[in-house]
Amino acid sequence: MISTHPSKIMLDFLHKSKASKSLVIFVHGLQGSENTWLNASGKSFPSLLIQDEEIKRNFDFAYFNYYTSLFNIPEIVKKYTGFFKGLLGKPHAKVDKNLHINEVSDLLSTYLGEMTHQYDSLILVCHSLGGLIAKSLIVHHSGDAAVKKIKLIFSLAVPHNGSHLADIGERVLSNVQIKNLMPLNDDVNKINHLWISNKDFNPKIIYFQGKMDDIVVGASSVGFDANKPEIKFCDDDHISIAKPQSASALVCISVANALLGFVKNQAINELSNQEAADLSELEKQDFVLKLIIADVHSNLIANAKQRFYDAERVRRVLIQMDMNKEMDFLYSAIGQIYTDAFSEALAGKIKDGDELLGHVHRRIGEENLNLLKSISEITFLHKIGMVHQLANVNEDIWWAREHSIKTLEEYKAKKSE
Repeated sequence: MISTHPSKIMLDFLHKSKASKSLVIFVHGLQGSENTWLNASGKSFPSLLIQDEEIKRNFDFAYFNYYTSLFNIPEIVKKYTGFFKGLLGKPHAKVDKNLHINEVSDLLSTYLGEMTHQYDSLILVCHSLGGLIAKSLIVHHSGDAAVKKIKLIFSLAVPHNGSHLADIGERVLSNVQIKNLMPLNDDVNKINHLWISNKDFNPKIIYFQGKMDDIVVGASSVGFDANKPEIKFCDDDHISIAKPQSASALVCISVANALLGFVKNQAINELSNQEAADLSELEKQDFVLKLIIADVHSNLIANAKQRFYDAERVRRVLIQMDMNKEMDFLYSAIGQIYTDAFSEALAGKIKDGDELLGHVHRRIGEENLNLLKSISEITFLHKIGMVHQLANVNEDIWWAREHSIKTLEEYKAKKSE
């Protein structure tokens, strides 16, 4: 939906679904509106991103619009005209005015608090003055539940250290928002100081610098950060950086890639927040039956079921992340560890199923950061579960020397009697 009142402060949703848990909000700059994001063909930046099905499936999109105007004269006329109309009992319309960036961030914080309950994560795409509003929001409302959900900020041609063009504008126009854009502005300096002081709690920020931008020069387009900033360079000026002509424009590609990366990271983070599972449904799985017929201790079997469940979650995440090659390598390497251990069992060096299982687990632990080294979220325990995943589908993995598929089928038949 495109708002018919682009000057009014509002959170305007363009794409919304019941399933999405992440919201991307576009915040325009001085003298901007929803039109900030429209290219010459009438296509918006969000609409280009939504062309990617994975982005469309995982994110909702909205505009945050606030009143901004170069000139204050119409505001003054409306203000006093409305005042006298009100005295005479005539209908009175709200009078808009340019607000300080901290005041706009106050409004944004309330909109987020009231309208983003369904989301776990918020992402801001900010152009010019919009980036200063976002930083003000973070440092002045860091305790708000909704603000804590902001995980990523895209900073497009934001004058983190001011714009010299604003010096000229302030001499000609009395405008608080232009004043906010001036170099060495006290309020912006305070925001930058708080941003650095708050470094352990700030969301990730990616800076976009337009090489053709004469309004926000390179040094100002990157903010003060405690850590090394992530900077993307593109062949845009101050206006075109917010109006990519197609999904193949460099700024659009960079934002899209970062959003897709965010999806993958969210999936990985889920591995660290696993809920307790109902493992009773695993009782009839082959990997459990193989342990039972090998007379493996019940405590070890219970542990195997939990590890199998954890590994299944990892497998789904790796598939989602398109990490099939890494997944295949892990399974192959773990399978080899089992084969080497079973060879020792055949040679009489390992006496029973308990010892064989313990030996395999120990070898996986020893190789966890060597042969089996992978992304940090895939832990030693996940890799133990992968052994049991292999046992569930592989007819060559057993925990006793004399067992085979025939032994397993006979056990199943007996249990069904």
